[in-house]
Amino acid sequence: MRTILCKRLRHSGFEVMEAVDGQQAIETFRKYSGSIDCVLLDLNMPKSNGEEVHRELRAIREDVPIILMSGYTEEHILRQFAGVRVTGFLQKPIAAANLIAMMNAAAWGTPT
Repeated sequence: MRTILCKRLRHSGFEVMEAVDGQQAIETFRKYSGSIDCVLLDLNMPKSNGEEVHRELRAIREDVPIILMSGYTEEHILRQFAGVRVTGFLQKPIAAANLIAMMNAAAWGTPT
């Protein structure tokens, strides 16, 4: 799924950095946080789950837009992240148009 989403984003003009697991996501973000406009974060990852990664990314750079994606429902995720700033949520399976619209809105303030 990561490969497909990254291809769609690149095809739509986004510059994409990929991470294979939560630890790599944190390390990559720590290294490049100043040049990252938005994070698309799957909540189900090896080595560190999405909740842990979200917390670490916010500790590194509080203002970065983070879009969560999961197979769980939005209601479930919003309960799980109650009191935590979440930029957006995409439920799997993800329609390409929804992905692009939400990324544009989060990264550049383009209306969805």
